[in-house]
Amino acid sequence: MQIQLIDSLDQNRKPEVAWQIDQVKSGQSDELWIATPHENAVAICEDLGLSLDKVVDMASRTRLSDMPKGKGYFLFDLPVPNDGQMTFEKDGTVSLMSKGVRMANIVLFSGSSYLVQAISWLTPSGAVSRKVVYQKNGQIFCRQYFNRGSLLESDYYFGQEEAPVKDYYFNGRRNFSSVFGEDYPSFEAGLQDYLSESASDDEIVVTEPHRLATLVQKMVLACPEGVFDADGRLKEAIAMMIENDQHPVKEIWLGGRDFDSLKSQDYPLSKVKKHDFHA
Repeated sequence: MQIQLIDSLDQNRKPEVAWQIDQVKSGQSDELWIATPHENAVAICEDLGLSLDKVVDMASRTRLSDMPKGKGYFLFDLPVPNDGQMTFEKDGTVSLMSKGVRMANIVLFSGSSYLVQAISWLTPSGAVSRKVVYQKNGQIFCRQYFNRGSLLESDYYFGQEEAPVKDYYFNGRRNFSSVFGEDYPSFEAGLQDYLSESASDDEIVVTEPHRLATLVQKMVLACPEGVFDADGRLKEAIAMMIENDQHPVKEIWLGGRDFDSLKSQDYPLSKVKKHDFHA
């Protein structure tokens, strides 16, 4: 089986990621796997024309077709404490005000005037103290906790009663994760284990190698947008992968023109394969 692995659905307009999505839609690849969870993943994939049973959210370890349905969290169902009032801002956000003090900022899902995407609760000084993010079906996606505006912890529920994934932060950086009952030095380490358990015999294709290449020991880098910079020089990161036998990227797909240019420059070609990206 061939899996197209992307970092985030927010990158779906990047040409190389759009190519990966099209590979799954056309049946050239079997599945799309997403490394970074997204509260609106189902709607985004439906808008992209992807079959939900071919999309796997790696963080929740769930196929999107198995996500429960729901009508969303309706704005006016939100309990407002301290006789607060809702104020609708020009930028599309909503504020909760009480006695002239802003208590919370509310973000609505794009294209909706009433479905709540996130609520940030504020301290009297205006700093975020906690934040709740909702899925498009109205279930809780994530709860986050802050200290003086700095993120301390993110608990991912994915609509479940208990949070199967928890990330902890120090000095603004994620430095520890609890993933389905296992402790890891990073969230990526949990993803790495999941790939090893679930897709060890599959062909994993990426187009953005920097973060994702650490997840699998045998990975294919597809380069539909080319490997040479504006001055015609091979990009440094690509050169390093080609020359380093220990790099997790074990195979690099190039278009015909790039392949011929690389061959003429006497680079080693043991990892490189010519690929028709328009097939």
